[in-house]
Amino acid sequence: MYTIQRFSELASTNDTCKHNYAMLSDQSVILAEHQTKGRGRFERTWESNEDLTFSILYKQHFPSPILFPLAIVKALESFHVAALIKWPNDILVAGKKVCGILIETVYEGNQKAAMIVGIGCNLSEKEGSLKAKAGYVNINKEVLLTDILHQCTSLARLSQEELCERYRQYHMLKGRKIKLDDVVWEVQDVNSDGTLTIRNAKGRRILHGGEVTLSSIYKEPII
Repeated sequence: MYTIQRFSELASTNDTCKHNYAMLSDQSVILAEHQTKGRGRFERTWESNEDLTFSILYKQHFPSPILFPLAIVKALESFHVAALIKWPNDILVAGKKVCGILIETVYEGNQKAAMIVGIGCNLSEKEGSLKAKAGYVNINKEVLLTDILHQCTSLARLSQEELCERYRQYHMLKGRKIKLDDVVWEVQDVNSDGTLTIRNAKGRRILHGGEVTLSSIYKEPII
């Protein structure tokens, strides 16, 4: 059962979870109306005003990371918004990233003590936002939050293989060519453990996360 704590302003919802995880209950949700020092992967900053920004704290059962992008995509379907997942956990609408996820782990010694899942959905009216890409559809933050948490609960009941199979339905990289380290690869599939298999004539490579960007998608040269 998710318990939501609301704040008018926080530096970072993930940092709030991280600094207070021992005192917070399992499945606490920290929601900030305004986030001043939010961050994405690779320490990219995200300052939010109109956006939906929250973090979920897990202390007992740690869901598969692929559950969360799938939960967002499924929640957006209730607003008739067609979204895709760019592996591992970016959400795209009409080719533009509109939602991101940052997952962090807290250890006590060698023991995994907490998993923190930060989610940011760009809901502003500016160009490139989720609302703009979806045709300025009315996306209520509270309803979207409720839908995402509902999907998290529902999807957590599935096996890892079932989760992966559903994830593949929204996987926008499958069959695409990407360029990594000046080498062209073809994306094969998402594996049951959430890794990505890429292949070329010389062999295959398993990606464990974070190595594929939109700029690395290979465009065939025009002859």
